[in-house]
Amino acid sequence: MSHSVKYTDEFKTEAVKLVTQHGYTVIKASQHLGIGKSTLGTWLKRHRSIKEGTLNETDQDKLRRLEKENKELKMERDILKEAAVYFAVESKKSTRS
Repeated sequence: MSHSVKYTDEFKTEAVKLVTQHGYTVIKASQHLGIGKSTLGTWLKRHRSIKEGTLNETDQDKLRRLEKENKELKMERDILKEAAVYFAVESKKSTRS
């Protein structure tokens, strides 16, 4: 499983500025910062939606909470999938005895 890194809001803001204010491409900025281009793309998308005024502060908080919950649920699902495979293999071993 991959581990997730928690980036500060300041880091995210500066990363977005590389693209929006300093003319970096998403690929160049993500390489420069050592982050995934999809990660930076997500931050840019959020920045643009906030800038356009489509999300108020309450909606932003709700979005962050739901994104965190979604990530946790995906992790739990992956663990359950691995456990199901493990127990299926163990079950087959015990029936062969």
